[in-house]
Amino acid sequence: MSRYRSFRIKLPSANASATSVYNYGNAVKVGLSANVATYASPTPTVAQLTTALDELLAADVPKTERSENTRNTLLQKIAAVMEMLEDLAPYVIGIAGNDRYKAGLSGFPLSKEESTVRHQGPFGIKSVKPGEADGTVDIVLSNRGGNDYFKVFRKVDDVWVLHDAFQNKSYTLTNLPSGTSIIKIVGYKSDMPGSEVETVAKAL
Repeated sequence: MSRYRSFRIKLPSANASATSVYNYGNAVKVGLSANVATYASPTPTVAQLTTALDELLAADVPKTERSENTRNTLLQKIAAVMEMLEDLAPYVIGIAGNDRYKAGLSGFPLSKEESTVRHQGPFGIKSVKPGEADGTVDIVLSNRGGNDYFKVFRKVDDVWVLHDAFQNKSYTLTNLPSGTSIIKIVGYKSDMPGSEVETVAKAL
């Protein structure tokens, strides 16, 4: 088994004040603006977030001047900024992945790192069929089974010989002899072998 570290974006609470939401959103605006090379196409855009923040700031009138109408307007502007932040959060995580530093560049506050254990289990093969080029076979796994990568062994004179290794669920195996080969795919977590699947691969 392996231990993975992850984090989450901490969004403002549902009852956050206008000032808190504005300051939060402004930090995200600054972060995204300063790191366009990393966050090139946020949706909503930085310009749209800026407009929503300006409208929120304008709607936040002094308490002594508030009426039912101004309170409703303020709540609407808070909700608009919150909705944008909720849309931007998964975009940032999608770009950053598990890179905490990269996620932090966005201006979003992050939770403490969470450590979880992922156990290694069985994986499945969806298909094994001849590839387009001679001597190739296209392999598609149905699931990874918690494995980091896979090694492919080919049976040569009743001896398993390491032929290749891959990480993705879809992979093209090359340098196979024409005809039918017996192969064995073994899942690995770090350097620990796990489940294995033996199958037949036919190359042109």
